[in-house]
Amino acid sequence: ADLPLRRGEPLSAIAVEATRDSLESRLHDAGYAYALVLLRQDLPIGSHSATVIFDVDPGPRVRFGPMEVVGNRELSADVVRRIAGIREGDRYGTTRILDAQRNLFGLEIVQYARVDTVPTAALDSVIPLRAEVTEGDEYRVRAGAGWSTAECLSTEATWTARNFFGGARRLQARGRLSNVLADRLQGPFC
Repeated sequence: ADLPLRRGEPLSAIAVEATRDSLESRLHDAGYAYALVLLRQDLPIGSHSATVIFDVDPGPRVRFGPMEVVGNRELSADVVRRIAGIREGDRYGTTRILDAQRNLFGLEIVQYARVDTVPTAALDSVIPLRAEVTEGDEYRVRAGAGWSTAECLSTEATWTARNFFGGARRLQARGRLSNVLADRLQGPFC
């Protein structure tokens, strides 16, 4: 359903390729990591119609294998696997891999994340994964100051631990000081 190529509509090379890509992508998301969709077209000369045939080879249905974690310093490999959300034995799906990568990017301590399959020699029914992460600084300090007519001079500081006691927990302490020198500067400034 909902494929770009439709019977009875004018033939479009873009719609043909988009349909082929859609079929292959849907098969990959359904657990067929090695699925191939090949295209055959019959365009008779002088005819006003064409026949488009997609040859589909789904290959074996695949499950995720173990996930290797590289590049981590502060985050444990178990935390990276838990946050990624893919368990060994889960059904393969390219959307699941993208979601795992997005989940890792959601951690403030992670600056770079890539989750990908590890190529194997044979078309195996189990595909191992590799998660590569690059962590930023474990602690972050921010400070700022400002002036307004309502609060006169103000300052704020924030300290954040982005892997508090491990497990990708976050602890943040923030302090704010307002109306600094309000009595002395009252009048033309505040």
